[in-house]
Amino acid sequence: MKMLATILPVIFMLALGKVFREKHFLTEEQIAGMKKLVSQLMLPIVIFNALITSTFTTKNYILSGVIYVVFSAVLLLS
Repeated sequence: MKMLATILPVIFMLALGKVFREKHFLTEEQIAGMKKLVSQLMLPIVIFNALITSTFTTKNYILSGVIYVVFSAVLLLS
């Protein structure tokens, strides 16, 4: 039941967005503004909140370090 309570609002918002787009309720400029708001403000806030409220163990730090090293290596090799 908890999973449904988590997923249902997301599905509802996707369906609402599809209806708005099909009915031309929002202009392309408004959609671009919302995309910018989400990507430049809301997403960093969500990531910051997740990092601040989570509890880290030694295993998490090691995993984070390994991911950092792998991504850095891929970046340098590409």
